[in-house]
Formats: sequence, C-alpha cells, structure tokens
Amino acid sequence: MDRGVRWLAGGIGLVALILTALFLIPFSPSMPEAGLDASWRYALNEVVAEGRVFGQEVIFTFGPLASVVTGTFHPATDTMMMVGSALYAAGFCIAFALLAHPRRHAFAIFLPFAICLVSPNCGFL
Repeated sequence: MDRGVRWLAGGIGLVALILTALFLIPFSPSMPEAGLDASWRYALNEVVAEGRVFGQEVIFTFGPLASVVTGTFHPATDTMMMVGSALYAAGFCIAFALLAHPRRHAFAIFLPFAICLVSPNCGFL
C-alpha cells in the first residue's frame, strides 16, 4: 500500500475515533426537569449523592453509574459521569481500533455512525 494512502487511512481512523469520543462524552448534559421520565434520572443522581446502597436501600435497574447512561446533570455525580463516559468512549474506540488494525483503518469511519445508532446521548438523534 502506498505511504500516502496509509497516512490517509490512519487519519480517517483517528478522526473517527475522536468524533466517537465527542459523541459519547456529555459535554452539555441534560438538566433535571419535570415529568416522570426525567424524575427517575434525577432521583438516581440524588441517591448516589446521598451515598445510598444500591440493592438494599434502592432497587432499580440502573446502579450508581446511571448518570453515565442518562447524561443527566447533578453536581455530585458530574465528575463520575464525565470519567465514566470517557472510559465508555475509550472502550468503543479501542474495540474499533483493534477491529480496523492493521490495514483497515478506514473501517473506523463507521464507528461514529454505529455509536449514533445505539447511543441516546448522540447529538444527531
């Protein structure tokens, strides 16, 4: 493969990985609002902030990392949400980087589209 084509394919892969990280990390999280759907999101953040024990004091399908999935802002869980989302994004990026290595770096261009299909936090949905 020509050296220029390899650089182009690697650049496309790198841009795709960066876009995926930007899609998954909630830099502008949703704020708590009125209504049934938003109330459980805020309640789970409040439970984590109070230090309650999931499985004993709180029974719900999400655990203490619910803010990573929901993207709802709470001052006590904001750092946990950002770090958890960054780890989540890193996992996806590493998986697709391994899938695209060594000669299929351009395959990583599908990663942002795959994330948009499965992630409720994606900016396109």
